[in-house]
Amino acid sequence: MSISMVDQFITYVKASFPLIHIMSDEFERVHEKIDEAVITLNEKIIPNSNTDRWLKDLGITLGKWDCINGIIFADGQTASATQDLEDALRYILTELRFPSVILMENAHSFLNSNMAPVLNQLLVEVYRQRYKHKHIVIVGTEPLPPEIRTYTVSIDFPLPNKEEIKHIVKEFAESNLDNIKVNADSVANICVGMNSLEIESALCVSAVSSKGKIDKSILYTEKAKAVQKSGLLELLEIDETLDNVGGLDNLKEWFKLVAKAFKNPDKAEKYKLPNMKGVLITGISGTGKSLCAKAIADLFDVPLIRFDIGRVFGSLVGETERNTREAFKMIDAVSPCVVLIDEVEKALAGLESSGATDSGVTSRFIGSFLYYMQEKRSQSFFVCTSNDITKLPPELTRKGRFDEIWYVGLPSQEDIKSIIKIHIKKVGRKPSKFNIEKIATSMVHFTGAEVENCIKEAMYNAFFEGREFKTEDIIEAAKNTVPIMKTRKEEIKRLEAWARDRARYASKVEYNNLKKVNGKGWIR
Repeated sequence: MSISMVDQFITYVKASFPLIHIMSDEFERVHEKIDEAVITLNEKIIPNSNTDRWLKDLGITLGKWDCINGIIFADGQTASATQDLEDALRYILTELRFPSVILMENAHSFLNSNMAPVLNQLLVEVYRQRYKHKHIVIVGTEPLPPEIRTYTVSIDFPLPNKEEIKHIVKEFAESNLDNIKVNADSVANICVGMNSLEIESALCVSAVSSKGKIDKSILYTEKAKAVQKSGLLELLEIDETLDNVGGLDNLKEWFKLVAKAFKNPDKAEKYKLPNMKGVLITGISGTGKSLCAKAIADLFDVPLIRFDIGRVFGSLVGETERNTREAFKMIDAVSPCVVLIDEVEKALAGLESSGATDSGVTSRFIGSFLYYMQEKRSQSFFVCTSNDITKLPPELTRKGRFDEIWYVGLPSQEDIKSIIKIHIKKVGRKPSKFNIEKIATSMVHFTGAEVENCIKEAMYNAFFEGREFKTEDIIEAAKNTVPIMKTRKEEIKRLEAWARDRARYASKVEYNNLKKVNGKGWIR
């Protein structure tokens, strides 16, 4: 909880807001921070009015409620027979005689039950007695019922920042690791994006599995589980570099250019460089768009997060909006990071009829996404890929939405040669033992994915015959392949025509070829 969040809570209490919703699933951490806020409040009360003098004399008391123990105050006193939420609210309304802040754990479970009408009305009554300084803090990530939403104020409780994580790590090391030095900085970098319980659990798993040591690979594994637990984001393994991207020289040069600013955020801010948003990479399938996301994450030396937009959309009212906020919150916490949104046009399908078919949910998501991209302050670099950019809404592709829009077309013959060498190296063979020129000639108009598939097919055929695969096996596999250039020729031409005046070309050779025919023809 940052200082500004503490100040926000203090402001709401001083302004007599009786119903406060803190959106978090970390009750113990919220309790700890609200305890600090109440202490600060009591120290800062200035008796300028009768109410302030009353608060100064009595002080604000912190209490907590749950369905097992009922209401327990900080001094250990209890309110008898308040385990039932209805009884607890009636106690607060009629019997509680002093200024207080009551934290409620898992209250939202009851507010959405068959008792909701009574409970909601009792909360409304608490609101109507707002000047008595009885403050109820509902902690949870579930949205509140619409009947009481009007009467509440919400505070978004962020995940632990790096300094808080370092404190957790140091405390854990002092209590559980005997005479073992821990680099709290490096451990904190890994654990950013996890909540306090997940961090402690990951440290415990690492200590047990590594015989009392902190193993970074285990922490990464536990973090991947934590990120994926929400179902909205996925932590991807980074197993590619720019050297594994064949061709696309313009795009790779641009990546190297922006990497300096991304990896030196303080210098970039001092230089007044705007915060980077990301790129939209469009082109036919199989040309290496998703591969570029892995390569740039490796270049930036940050985690790669896959954001599946389809998982954001929920069937319940308000669920999509809540999932969207949760996803952006986690991206901010994990940053610096690269965020991959693959085949974005499929995720946003149906926008044109959104108002009629889904009550405008898709349309509102796009609005939220564009606003986040415009206003975000975190170091999150988005890589959105699209196989058919003409299906995207125009507001997503206008100038300024992304740092750049790139078009990846069919590779040139020079690029094909590079791609062949890369994939031969990937399977542990030396390109020098193959006739690269001859293989490339057999693969005119092939995509990178088609090149890779031909090499795999050649290996399977040779393995079946019990021998090493060779040039002729790859050429034979290429003869049996019908490239996408033939099956989707008209679509590719349409994409080329769109990109000609609207996007930057990822490959230098491709751009030069287009210029030679004055932007009119189809040439390779």
